[in-house]
Amino acid sequence: LKTSAHGSGKSEPLLAGRDGSGGKHDTDQRLRIVGWSWVVLQAGGRILAGATGGLTGKAQTAPRAELFAVVNFLEQVEGHANLYIDNKFVVDGVAKIRGGCRAGPKTEHGDLWGRIAAHAELRLNMVTTAKIKSHLKKDQAEVTGVPALAWEANFLADVLTDQAAERHQFADADVAVVRK
Repeated sequence: LKTSAHGSGKSEPLLAGRDGSGGKHDTDQRLRIVGWSWVVLQAGGRILAGATGGLTGKAQTAPRAELFAVVNFLEQVEGHANLYIDNKFVVDGVAKIRGGCRAGPKTEHGDLWGRIAAHAELRLNMVTTAKIKSHLKKDQAEVTGVPALAWEANFLADVLTDQAAERHQFADADVAVVRK
């Protein structure tokens, strides 16, 4: 998706939200399969683009899913965008990368931080990231000055992430065997 593709005829920034979730077995790391998503909205709440999925690999944590959603967004969306992030770990990490810090390969999630750093000069200069409180209710967002569309993007990303995590869970019979 490119900035100019959202129908306004102007080069206005896209507005996006993203999320990561541990799924219904988030307390048992043997069974945890996390989901992630990002969504781009147009004024009026129309969905322009988005992606969801289950995280691959052994490291199945919500922070990794949160971070992967940013990586995927940066790799899929072109142009200017405002990306709302409800995870302080990710917001702070992106700010450090913007400031020139680079994570080594042995850093926690260093592979994903490295992929973000690869976008530091071009993509991160075109994407504004902003912290939004997670699981904020609409009326709370209004009172705290969160733009309505930002709240909607974050809310939709939460819903899509929960659905993605659910789609990728182990079958109940397999869960029962593991828990014996």
